[in-house]
Amino acid sequence: MIIGWEGYRYEHGYTIHIDMESYRYGGMLTVYYQDPTQLRNVSVNAAGGEGGRGGRGGHATWGCDCYKHEWSITECSEDGSCETEEYTCRDGSDGRHGSDGRDGASGSTGVARLVKQTEQLLPENAQERRAIATFPSTPIELSRNLWETRTGAQALFAAGSVISDTYQQYTGRAEQQFQLIWEAERPASVLSGNLNLAINEQGELQVNPVEDLWIDSTLSTEGDLTTYRVNGAVVASEATRLTLGRNSGRGEQFTLNVIDLAAASDLVETRFYLRYRTNDSNRRPVYVNRYEDEIPSNLITQEYNRFTIPIGQLPIRDRYLRDGTEVSMELVITRSYVGNSAEQTLDWTGQL
Repeated sequence: MIIGWEGYRYEHGYTIHIDMESYRYGGMLTVYYQDPTQLRNVSVNAAGGEGGRGGRGGHATWGCDCYKHEWSITECSEDGSCETEEYTCRDGSDGRHGSDGRDGASGSTGVARLVKQTEQLLPENAQERRAIATFPSTPIELSRNLWETRTGAQALFAAGSVISDTYQQYTGRAEQQFQLIWEAERPASVLSGNLNLAINEQGELQVNPVEDLWIDSTLSTEGDLTTYRVNGAVVASEATRLTLGRNSGRGEQFTLNVIDLAAASDLVETRFYLRYRTNDSNRRPVYVNRYEDEIPSNLITQEYNRFTIPIGQLPIRDRYLRDGTEVSMELVITRSYVGNSAEQTLDWTGQL
């Protein structure tokens, strides 16, 4: 809520306009002026509110007393043998009175903002948060009033004024335009996530990455127009939607298939790291490493969303690829796109 006093006019014809508005550190006093010397005629009391008194601690109560302090119970079984258990009880201790609460802290002293002009500040639209699929084809307007933090407020106002010595001086206004141009093959309408825009305290437009999206984009600025051009996009969670398909063959013909359920592999780079182990015990399973390394990319065949990995072509001894061999495979898959990456691990245990 804004409480304003307008039309303070002094003998020299200067006008001072004062607004009071809520602020997170007590209060914010905005003063519009033409001549800074006239601020000496303004007395300000922007002291913070007093903290509340702490609550009083509660009274303790008496401890519970035992009905009996000693007793025994005898239990006998069908064969006639009996056992006796002895029990004791101690009276409960009395409680202690609760401590009184601490008094609340007093509020901070209000802060002044000074505007050397006659008109009021224009409204701001310094931040914009939109779902990426809802951006219009025309530019979005953003604006922010700019301030410089200074000290010496107490010397500017009338003697005895209560105001924070640190104040903000209006230095101008930043107005920017932002336009998103979508040139990715996948339509923006099928992607989730928000794009966050903000003009910072220096008047610069900042574009924060879209949540849960890996974006191939370029950002360019010409005058007050910033253009964000999207060339490609992948949902981060889609990058790790891989699953094991069927394996086939034995020995040198043994192959393993990996399926990309999100069908994003035409954009995303994929690397495979394999730990291949076999059971070395006739009793409980004891698996021993037979191969552990990144699989050379030239051995892997990709057909759209399917990867075929020729396990039998890796430097694994034939005896560990024979029929009936108990195998445990751990496939660590790294997916990358325009500086982003994620890992997914797929496990397979079975008999060849």
